Amino acid sequence: MLYWAEGSKRRNCVEFTNSDPDMMRRFVKFLRRYCLGSHTINRYSKASAQTRRGLPHGTARVVVHSTFIVQSIYGAIQEYAGIERTEWVDL
Repeated sequence: MLYWAEGSKRRNCVEFTNSDPDMMRRFVKFLRRYCLGSHTINRYSKASAQTRRGLPHGTARVVVHSTFIVQSIYGAIQEYAGIERTEWVDL
C-alpha cells in the first residue's frame, strides 16, 4: 500500500521515494523478500550537507528494476484493495 501511495508507476521499475526513515525501512524489508542483490548508497558530501534544510534525514529513493516485482506489487494492491486495474498491466 505504501508503494501505491508513494511509488513511481512504471512498467519494469519499482521506485519509492520518501523522507520517513521508518517507512523506507519497512519498504526495503518488504523488497528483501524478493532476494534483492547489490545496492548503492549515495551520501551527501560534507559541503552539500551544510546547505540542506527542512527534512532532518533528507529524502531517500529505492529503485529496483524488475518487471516481476512490479507486477507482484500491482497484483497485491489489487487483492488488498479489492479492485481490478487492467491498465496497470500495460504500463
